[in-house]
Amino acid sequence: DERTALILQADYRDRDYDAGFSAAFPEPRADQRFLAEARVERRMSQRLTAFAAGGYLDNESNIAVRDYGGATFKAGFRVTL
Repeated sequence: DERTALILQADYRDRDYDAGFSAAFPEPRADQRFLAEARVERRMSQRLTAFAAGGYLDNESNIAVRDYGGATFKAGFRVTL
């Protein structure tokens, strides 16, 4: 029905940071991030929307503690003021 929406999205970002990451990792950081997500939204009222989403995130980095990936899930409400 018109109150329900299915949204599919993908996002890719290639980031290069100029400064060193930290004192422990003084080299500049470079990340390549990919996110794919499916989201369902349901308008509850004129100002309130409920949502749930699931997807996959892959963040490749030359800094080991910032190199990660896996499934993502979220749910919540959005209020329009």
